Amino acid sequence: MSAYRIIEDASNIIWAATSDGLYKITDKHATLVTPEYGLPNSPVYNLLITRDGQLLIGSEKGAYILNNEHFEPVDPQLSTESISSLLEDDHGDLWFGTINKGVFRLSPDGLEQLDSENGLPANRILSMLQDRENSIWIGTNAGLFRLREAPFSYWTKKRGLAGDYVRTVLSHSDGSLWIGSSTGLNRLNKNKITRAC
Repeated sequence: MSAYRIIEDASNIIWAATSDGLYKITDKHATLVTPEYGLPNSPVYNLLITRDGQLLIGSEKGAYILNNEHFEPVDPQLSTESISSLLEDDHGDLWFGTINKGVFRLSPDGLEQLDSENGLPANRILSMLQDRENSIWIGTNAGLFRLREAPFSYWTKKRGLAGDYVRTVLSHSDGSLWIGSSTGLNRLNKNKITRAC
């Protein structure tokens, strides 16, 4: 079994996203969440606690949210998608990164999709982050993509990244952005990339 994410909710319950599915850990006892609670039998890749305190999960067979101890699909259109990453932005919109269909955003306007045909460098989404300037950063297996109110921009090896397979992104208190790829670590500060290792 592989564990992908671990998160603790306001009730001190620990949730673990694993290759076997979702585990609920209370009093050091782990229990696999079975289909009777609304989840399909499938790997769970990511977890998020929303601002409202609800548990959101991204699985190989869709995205689900916990309501009154039962999981419900977030949106029927996502039920066949493999959800690799999750984000709630400053507007409360939910973002879903997928294994091969790009990014979906669920807002009061409905479900929207952004993929490689519409500007993303690739459809495999590995990480997402919203920074202090409200830009959405999307890590893909072909580079880093930035969404903001102004025109978008993205970084690849051609612009100085150590590698195009961007696995993780972290916003630093000094305003810089740390970018971890499959072949190294970079720092982006004032639109300049430096290699950290």
